[in-house]
Amino acid sequence: MSKKLSYNEQREWDGMEQKVLAAEARLEEARSNAEDPSIATDATALQARLKELDAVQHEADRLYARWAELEAKRS
Repeated sequence: MSKKLSYNEQREWDGMEQKVLAAEARLEEARSNAEDPSIATDATALQARLKELDAVQHEADRLYARWAELEAKRS
């Protein structure tokens, strides 16, 4: 049995694609920063950039999961 989205969920759904695209852009930037050869020998900088990459990846994954959850409710 399908449910309709609540008003707030519909608003969230309407903006979800833009949020995901922004998260993907941040993810690509974080990935590039982590792969920067100029920090390859700087363990502290490398660790900080890998931590940032992990955080951005987690946020992108969370958005995709929420998007799927809202999509399932719409079906």
